[in-house]
Amino acid sequence: MRGCRRLTLVICLAAAGAFWAAGSSALALPGRAAAPHQPATLASITISPSLADMDLDTTQTFTATGRDASGNEITGLSVTWAVSPTAGVIVATGPTTMTFRSGTTPGDYPKAIRAAAGSVVGTANVLLRPGPPASIVISPSVVTLDINATQTFTASVFDRFGNLRSDLGVTWLTPPPVAGTIESSTANSAVFRAGTVAGTFSAGLQASNPPALQSVAITIRPGPPARVQVSASPTTLKTDGLSSSNIVALVTDQYGNPVGQGTPVSFAIESCPGACTLDPTSGVTNDQSRASTVLRSAYTSPTQTLTATIVVRASINAGAASDAVTVTGVFTPHRSLMPVVTKDWVPANHTACTALRVTPPATVSQPANYAFNIYRFTAQAGSYAVLLSNYATTGQLLLYRIVNDACATSGTMSVSFITSVPIAGPSFQTTFANAFIPGQEYLLAVYTTGALTNAFYTITIQP
Repeated sequence: MRGCRRLTLVICLAAAGAFWAAGSSALALPGRAAAPHQPATLASITISPSLADMDLDTTQTFTATGRDASGNEITGLSVTWAVSPTAGVIVATGPTTMTFRSGTTPGDYPKAIRAAAGSVVGTANVLLRPGPPASIVISPSVVTLDINATQTFTASVFDRFGNLRSDLGVTWLTPPPVAGTIESSTANSAVFRAGTVAGTFSAGLQASNPPALQSVAITIRPGPPARVQVSASPTTLKTDGLSSSNIVALVTDQYGNPVGQGTPVSFAIESCPGACTLDPTSGVTNDQSRASTVLRSAYTSPTQTLTATIVVRASINAGAASDAVTVTGVFTPHRSLMPVVTKDWVPANHTACTALRVTPPATVSQPANYAFNIYRFTAQAGSYAVLLSNYATTGQLLLYRIVNDACATSGTMSVSFITSVPIAGPSFQTTFANAFIPGQEYLLAVYTTGALTNAFYTITIQP
C-alpha cells in the first residue's frame, strides 16, 4: 500500500479486500465471515469385478467405488448391497465391499449384484458355470431281454447339484462277465444286443464320464427248450430189485442255458435184460431245469455173477430232442449160495481166509474200503484177463497161488506170490498170460495204496 497516494488510499484498500476474498478462504477482512465449503455430489457407482465368472457354490468379493460427475472418486462412501436370490447369497458386507457365495444353478445372471447409495445404483453381472460330472442316469435302468434281442439306452450326465450337463457325453462299456455287445453308440445313446448266456448281469452295460460311472442291470432270458442231457447216479446198479439209480434229465436251450421249470420230460427203457422199472415215466423240470426218475432192475442166478447194460432215454418236445444214459447192472449171488461163504453182500473179503470165491467169468462190484479185497478161484485156463472200472483210488493187483489152506482148522493160509501189476487209472485192463495151472486155486487181491473209499468199483475176471 506504500505506492498508494493519500487521496486514493480508500480505493486501494477496497481493491485489496476484493482480491483476498476471491483468492483465499483463509483471509478475510476484519468483521467478514469466510465462504462455506461445498462437498462433491455422488453421480455414479461402479462394482468390481463387473462380471464374475464363477463355479457353483464358491465365493467372490465385490468392491463398490463412487464418483462425482467429473469422475472424481468419492471418499467416505457407504453403500447398501443386494443380490439376486437365484444367483446366490451375501456372506458378509462392509461399507464398500461384499462377499458373495454363488448358488447351485448355472446360468447367466445380469445385474445380479447391486450396490446403492441413495438413488445412485451400481450393478455387476454373474456367470455361474456348471459343475463337473458327478452322476449319470441311464434309461431304462433295468431291462429283461431275450437272447440276441436289442435295446436302446440313453444316458444323461449331471453335476453334483443335479444340474443336467447336456454338453457332456459318456463312454459305453460292457464289463465282464459280458452280457452282450454294443452294436452302435453316440455320446448319449447306445444300441445293445443281448448275448447267448442267460442270467442276470448287475452291470450288463455301463456309461462313464470320470469320475461318474453308472451301470444297468440286464437280465437275459433263456431260449426255448432245445436240448436234454441225461445222467445216472450211481452208474453201477445192484440188480436185486431193491437198489436204485437216480436218472436225471437236464433241459437247456440251444446255447446250453437251463430253461427253468415246466418243461415236460418223458423217460423210457431202451434195453434191459431181466425186469427193469422206471418210476415215474414222465415229469416236468423244476426250477433247476431238471426232471428225474428212479431205475430199478432185478434178475437172479444162484451161482453166477452177471452183468447187464441198461439204457434209459429222456426226451423232450415229443422226442425231437433226447439223450440216453447207460447203467451197468451187476448181480452177485448171496455168499451163502457159494462154497465156504456165509455172509451176505457187501463182502468183507479182506483176508485170505475170507476171500470171496468166484467162478470165472465173474464180475464183482464192491467198494475199496479195505486195504485188500481178495477173490479166490480155481483156474480152468492158463491165462486170465482182469478188467477194472470206476476204481476211484490207486492200488495194485496181486496174484498168489494157494499152497495150503488151513483156514478151516487154524484160520491160516499159505500162498506163493506170483506177480503184481499197478492199477493204471479208474478204467484198467491187464492179462496174466500163462500164469495159471489148471486145477490149482489162486487168490487175486485188489490192494488199495491210495485213500480208502466207499465208492463202488467193478472187477471182472475172465479167461
